[in-house]
Amino acid sequence: MTQMIKRIKGINIYVTDQQRALDFYKDVLGLELRNDQAYNYEGKSYRLIVVAPVGAESGFNLEPAELYASYNQAPGAFLGITFAVADVDALHEQLKAAGVTVSQEPTTEWWGRTMMFTDPDGNQLVGWQDVEGA
Repeated sequence: MTQMIKRIKGINIYVTDQQRALDFYKDVLGLELRNDQAYNYEGKSYRLIVVAPVGAESGFNLEPAELYASYNQAPGAFLGITFAVADVDALHEQLKAAGVTVSQEPTTEWWGRTMMFTDPDGNQLVGWQDVEGA
């Protein structure tokens, strides 16, 4: 079988306010802005916004949730997006200082040290630090 899939192009994150989401992902989490382009769809103006960790191949598309309502893609869902981090405790302190809601305090399990937090729309995100032996 020929390998047809090369890489992940992007992952949609459904948001209610694209600017607020951009401010969070760029200014609070430190992701870089890869694309911010205006477009019209069915008479309404939207933006194609893509952010990504610096140096990453794939990015996150900050999608206006109203465009995807018929697909049951609502803000505030658990996305399963996990960010690899060097220090979960430092991330925890940084996010708390920025007023970000932490939904799970840092904890160490056999698979690693993790914490969960939410973006401004309540989407659950995970910070993951590998630990020795995991």
